[in-house]
Amino acid sequence: MAEPEATAPQSLPPRVGRAEPPSGAANRPGAPVAAPRFAPRPLPRFGHGRTLRLRRSEGFRRVQGKGRRLRAGHLLALWLPGFGETSRVGLTVSKKVGNSVVRNRVKRWLREGVRHERHRLPGRVDVVLIAHPESATAGLRALTADVIAIFDAAAQQSGGRRRR
Repeated sequence: MAEPEATAPQSLPPRVGRAEPPSGAANRPGAPVAAPRFAPRPLPRFGHGRTLRLRRSEGFRRVQGKGRRLRAGHLLALWLPGFGETSRVGLTVSKKVGNSVVRNRVKRWLREGVRHERHRLPGRVDVVLIAHPESATAGLRALTADVIAIFDAAAQQSGGRRRR
């Protein structure tokens, strides 16, 4: 009986789209690295990053205790001249608005409205937006219109200085 010939294992085609080689011998220092498949994305023009948000309870309490009140449609806003380099916005959506799905939807709508309209805020202001229960059925356009009204009123009351 003839013995079958030993065949070398077939090599697999290289993976497409990987920026780095798989772990192993090819992952040593000086090994060539495949070029990324896509060019890096440009930075977003609008943002709502950490430095642009009120995040700590002390900041919320300071604005809620000493801030000026503005009511527009489905939102209550409290604002106070801030200490930071930029204007900051905090969102409050209580359980009165609805269950977690509804509250998160309202927060997404508010974040989107703030993200696009933050240029209307005056210089350095801390703002807390409090959603009322009827905001659950308001929709993105209505809440964005309320955000615009609040930011414009805050700019007008603070002397009309908007940041550029």
